[in-house]
Amino acid sequence: HVHAINSFDSGTSLEDRVTTMVSEGVEFFTSTDHDFLTDYAPTVQDMELEPWVKTAVGLETTTLEVGHFLGFPYQADTLKDHGGAFDWTGMTAQEILDTLDGLGTSAGYEPINFVAHPRDGILGYFDQFGYNPYTGELETPILANWNDLLAEDEFTFDFDALEILNGKRVELIRTPTQDELDRYAADETSVDGYDVISRTGEEQEALLAGTYRLGYGHEGQVDDWFSLLNLGYRYTALGNSDTHGKFSVEAGCPRNYVLADTDDPAYIDEQAIADAVRAGHVVASYGPFIRFEANQGAAIVGDELVDTDGSVDLHVEVQSPTWIAVTRVELYQNGTLIHEWEGLEDDTWRLVQNLTVDVDKDSWFVIVAVGDGDLSPLFSPVELPPVELQDVVSDALSDVDAVSSFLGPGIPIPRTGPVLPFAITNPIYVDVDGAGWTAPGLASWMLPPVERSEEHTSELQSHSDLVCRLLLEKK
Repeated sequence: HVHAINSFDSGTSLEDRVTTMVSEGVEFFTSTDHDFLTDYAPTVQDMELEPWVKTAVGLETTTLEVGHFLGFPYQADTLKDHGGAFDWTGMTAQEILDTLDGLGTSAGYEPINFVAHPRDGILGYFDQFGYNPYTGELETPILANWNDLLAEDEFTFDFDALEILNGKRVELIRTPTQDELDRYAADETSVDGYDVISRTGEEQEALLAGTYRLGYGHEGQVDDWFSLLNLGYRYTALGNSDTHGKFSVEAGCPRNYVLADTDDPAYIDEQAIADAVRAGHVVASYGPFIRFEANQGAAIVGDELVDTDGSVDLHVEVQSPTWIAVTRVELYQNGTLIHEWEGLEDDTWRLVQNLTVDVDKDSWFVIVAVGDGDLSPLFSPVELPPVELQDVVSDALSDVDAVSSFLGPGIPIPRTGPVLPFAITNPIYVDVDGAGWTAPGLASWMLPPVERSEEHTSELQSHSDLVCRLLLEKK
């Protein structure tokens, strides 16, 4: 049994929030209001919607200093300010995570906690602390000179999951290649969101050959996660709509498919869902549904498999409605693309494949499904670039040399366009010698990007202008 789960932030009435989730087919969702504990259960009961949706109390701790953190299940206390939420002022990341755990354990739960939108500039945990996915180390941010909470020894890996898909922030999903960044800088019409969130075999070969590297100055959350998996951090990947209203970011965009022991939302147990998320039994998705297993069902996503014969048998199924395009499916081993399927079926069963993969060292495997079709009108397109707090601060402090020098505008990448089909599984881990799973280490081709000079950018623009002139002359 698989249920779609999601989160809902503040912005509308409780009745509207519940109705929105039910209308979008989300069967379990957590309240993740900003610094406020909300319990939807009485509202669900009053609306007689128990057969369609189950809720849990959650929280988004929304600091301006060290990023945002989420968790569930908790218990709201109507006799306390903010339902029992806490004041995070001056707290380190570890203190925040410990306090979130305490909200659950004090109510008899074993809660799960995770990092929200880690690459969302000033609001992103990894951006704040300068996590470098190419080295696995921290590059102490300049803000640490004024904010002791960002000292390197205040960074913690003590969380359970990562929100790698967030609302309609398609630009946060993957790290573009440097080739894509260069082409976009020369001609913004030459690269779109689909180009960035898909990784082709040709691109992987170029990365392996050192023809180019991943792009400088913009880290994608999926690639951060791949880096952490290679270093041995078994974080569950999640996708949450981060919904703040009925229209701007629709509920369930994206959502999580979570393995459950019942098909009836009324009987879903919030602790069981938290446990399933912690175990990695999750597929995060903007539409497509993926089944992924190894050795005839001996392991599914999140599981570890002992297989000592030098190969593993993988089974992949990708389904979607006919109006949700799936144009390619990608198989990753330890963060490297090792197989791709294109030319998929047009019916709801887009792909059903068995594949035997040689495994000579402990490995993890992940499936990604991508589509180049517009999800409108289900999910409305992003017509204006998101207003990022970092840009607001940068503009406000542009005259302050000490700040403007490191709070510049973001790297130019596609930030508008349709919401695209995208789904990603959690890993299947394979232990090849039965001695316990060992992290493979960072991929050899994951070399630190090289910053492009102003002269190089100018050359790219001149090249683009030349191409445009030639096309006009030909016309």
